[in-house]
Amino acid sequence: MFEEFFAGKCQAVTQDASALAGAIIASGKAAEDTLDVAMKLWRFKDGDAPFDFAVGNHSGHIKRRVMPSPYTKRHPIMIRTASRDAGLVKAAQMGWPAFLGVLGAGFDSIVNARANTLTFPPGTAKYVRAMLRELGRFTPIAYRLELEHQTVEISGMLIAVGNGSTYGGGMKVCPGADVRDGVAEILIVGELPKLAFLRLFPKVFSGAHVHHPVTRVLQSAAFTLHAPGQTAWADGEYIGPTPVRLQVEPLAVRIIGAP
Repeated sequence: MFEEFFAGKCQAVTQDASALAGAIIASGKAAEDTLDVAMKLWRFKDGDAPFDFAVGNHSGHIKRRVMPSPYTKRHPIMIRTASRDAGLVKAAQMGWPAFLGVLGAGFDSIVNARANTLTFPPGTAKYVRAMLRELGRFTPIAYRLELEHQTVEISGMLIAVGNGSTYGGGMKVCPGADVRDGVAEILIVGELPKLAFLRLFPKVFSGAHVHHPVTRVLQSAAFTLHAPGQTAWADGEYIGPTPVRLQVEPLAVRIIGAP
C-alpha cells in the first residue's frame, strides 16, 4: 500500500511489490505542504522502493530544496527526474517518519511551534515574529549529540539537522547540506546573549551565520540527539519529544519535475 496525495486528499492504493512505494503529483502553493505531509506518513522499511514526487511549476521553495535550477517553464511539465536522500527520524513510538529538509530541536523548534499558531504575517515574516516573541523567555538547552565516533555535549541555542539546506521559507540554516550526499549536516549554535543572537539571525538568510565563532558544523549519516524537555520538528511539522535517532537513507526519494 502507499498513500497518493492530490490537493490535500489521501487515497489508499494497492500496488505490486515491484512498483513504486509512493507517488505524489502536486503543483501550486500547496505542493510543499503536500510533500511534507506525505513524507511524515511514509515509513521507510528495508526493501521499499523510492518515494516519488512530481513537482509542478509554482512549487518554488520545494524546488530550491530538492531540485537543480533554473526553472523557466511557465507550466508543469514532468520531464526531469532526480533521486534525493531522505532523513529518517526515530522518535518515541513514531516509527521512522521521513523528511527532506531540516529537523530542529531547540530554539528553532520552539519558534516553529509558535509560528504554527500565527495567522499573520505570511511566509518568512511569520517565523521572524515568532522568534521575537520567544527569544525573551528562552534559556539555553543542555544538548548531547551521540555520533558514531564521538559524543558532543554543549549548552546552546539550537541544533539543526540538515538533510537539505533551508527551512522557514528560505533560511539557509545548513548551507552546506546536500540532499544527494548521503549524510546530514549538523549545525550547533552555542550560548549567545540575546542581543548577539539578534545580530547573528539575519545572516541565516545567506548562510553566513556558520562562520560565527559560536557555531559548529558536523556531518554524520546516523546519530542520536538528546535535548531534555524539547520536541523535534522537521520541515515545519511536529515529530515528537527528544531524544530522537536520525539516519540518512541515501537516494530513497525520487523527484519528478519541470526543467
